[in-house]
Amino acid sequence: MEGQRVRARDLGLACGSLPAGERNSIADVPGVTVGHMTLIEGNVRTGACADALIRRAIEANPEIGRQTSTVNAVVLECDDGYLNDIQAMAVTEAHAFAAIDAAEDEFASGSV
Repeated sequence: MEGQRVRARDLGLACGSLPAGERNSIADVPGVTVGHMTLIEGNVRTGACADALIRRAIEANPEIGRQTSTVNAVVLECDDGYLNDIQAMAVTEAHAFAAIDAAEDEFASGSV
């Protein structure tokens, strides 16, 4: 499978018993989109966007955390320690907002 995208289901692994959607991705859920931010500048190769997600949610709904429940951002990242200095905290909110604004239901997966 070298050079191909491999998903857990391709290896016989699945959570639950429901069939996969058309894309076999989280974007099969109506309204779910994915945005990527991979920053490559010098020795920086990273993505880290939780603060920006929370800020965007609060901008859209100012009652969050005050009159309504709080928000929990879902940000996924791999261990890129061999590529990146996590202490640099190089990804800015502007980078994250660009990823959010570009989010789509069709997106690259794997090492992107």
